[in-house]
Amino acid sequence: MLLGAVCGYPVALLPLQMLLVNLVTDGLPALALGLDPPSPEVMARRPRPPQESLFARGLGRLIVVRGVIIGLATLAVFMVCLHDGGNLRQARTLAMCTLVLSQLLHAFDARSQTAALWEQNLLSNPALVAAVGSSLGLLAAVMYVPALRSLFHLELPTVAGWSLVLAAASAGAVLFGAGKLLRGWWRRRFAIMRVRI
Repeated sequence: MLLGAVCGYPVALLPLQMLLVNLVTDGLPALALGLDPPSPEVMARRPRPPQESLFARGLGRLIVVRGVIIGLATLAVFMVCLHDGGNLRQARTLAMCTLVLSQLLHAFDARSQTAALWEQNLLSNPALVAAVGSSLGLLAAVMYVPALRSLFHLELPTVAGWSLVLAAASAGAVLFGAGKLLRGWWRRRFAIMRVRI
């Protein structure tokens, strides 16, 4: 929101739309993540010191980086829509959908700090699948029920608009997964080097 304003663009999301994003993405998926089964390698990890911060071991940096990537993807969709001749209502609609889908994909990606999204069994947490399905259903209702669409000042996206949203939302998941693979490769390589030394 701030970056868009600094660049001279209108506000990307209205307050009511931001409330809708929070309602769709924060409630049920967050609760369902708490029911996620433990990672198979959890017993191989060293225990955390009791005095260690919750944001230690790079978690704080990871949260910031992921937030920035999702924010930039959302802003990019907003700007592309405006520059391609879309009106402000269309641009806000696509930006809101990008933000929602990015965060719902991130809910699956956040299940593991080492496995990429495509390496996980996405159906191993039925509660999360149901929560994300409910959130998608709510988003679909807001988009395809005319009274709700009007209430939230949205416009029904075209096929090209949905394609742009899906591409931008998926880009974050691909980047996060690639980052995990690179970190895993680096750790394995470093461990082999230590053994050789």
